[in-house]
Amino acid sequence: MRTGLRLLLFAFLLLPFIPHTAHAQTPTLDGIVAFIGQDTQGAAGNTAIYLMDMRSGAVGRLDAPVNTSSTLAWQPDGELLAFTTDDGGVGLLNSITGCFDAGGRCLDDTYIYPPFMVNNLAWMPDGSALLLSTDEGLVIAPPRPSRDFIALELDCPFGLGTADQPSRLYFADSEPTEDIQVLCATGAPNEMVQVNLYQGTPDSGYTLTREIGTYPAITALAIAYDGGVVVGTLENGGDSAFSVNADGYGQRLTPFQIHVYTAHFAPNTTNVALVGATADSTGDNTLRDGDSAELFVLTQIDDTIRQIPGFTGITNLAWSPDSTRLLAVLGNQTLQLYTLITDSATPLPTHQPPPGVEIFAPTWHDVEANVDSGLPVIPTATP
Repeated sequence: MRTGLRLLLFAFLLLPFIPHTAHAQTPTLDGIVAFIGQDTQGAAGNTAIYLMDMRSGAVGRLDAPVNTSSTLAWQPDGELLAFTTDDGGVGLLNSITGCFDAGGRCLDDTYIYPPFMVNNLAWMPDGSALLLSTDEGLVIAPPRPSRDFIALELDCPFGLGTADQPSRLYFADSEPTEDIQVLCATGAPNEMVQVNLYQGTPDSGYTLTREIGTYPAITALAIAYDGGVVVGTLENGGDSAFSVNADGYGQRLTPFQIHVYTAHFAPNTTNVALVGATADSTGDNTLRDGDSAELFVLTQIDDTIRQIPGFTGITNLAWSPDSTRLLAVLGNQTLQLYTLITDSATPLPTHQPPPGVEIFAPTWHDVEANVDSGLPVIPTATP
């Protein structure tokens, strides 16, 4: 009898530490999730931007010249959605209010085509302009085409990877400050890649503040608001992930091999989530060819990484605007929620893309999404 009571007490004490799947109704959610959607049932190359109202699950579509490698970025106040186009330009969704027609298509967009190829973008912390990573370096671009482009003097030459995988700049999703932190990876094919952190302003210029490290190749980079960094890399002995905190202290995140597909810091926190493969599900003795991934979370960059059960097959993710939840994409099409404070997973059967549409690059903003937003009510896929 005593043994049974002890076991029961032990199990009870463990309950807060055992992740569980919530079977209750969908929690109340707010904001809009924008994502690149590729229609696998339609014509080849049928890719567009979709916007999902997180309150209702309604989905709208913006036909735009994008591909699955395009970058999406909400303006800090949520007024504009910027994106890179598949022909080297920048697109802007001007407003979601009244944007969509009766057929669920959005027509209120603007395009900017600088005299250089744009690879990546992010908003300045105050939302006044865009930072563009281009084939001619870092450039500041106005959100409207009436102002000139400004080239920045930054020692971050173009040339990482191949023509299909060019170098990119990674910008801190930081609180509005005078200085902007820029994480820069530079190198050449088949050579070591140097990752550096720069800080400064367009007026005063940018200064190298920290050398993060040198790596054989980069699979993922992420930077926190305080300058902490996570790096996914390919090593000769196996794939790895490293963290470097704001004080410059670095550590390997796992004692086992992990191929990091993507990493994201939560807004204005040092919480970070990784999508990574740790098992060779394809049987080719590597972790580099689309092996099934899992979800990993660090609540502080110096803590031990933790795998979250119930997210096998995750392909991408987005943090909620308040940093309390993760929206996970499973198998490119199914959405599931992870809540940090309760350590629980919640299916979202009412929040799914249209049938046959695969989700890439989701980004979540607390834009007011209600009946006044103009988002149409479109039947969603049955999970």
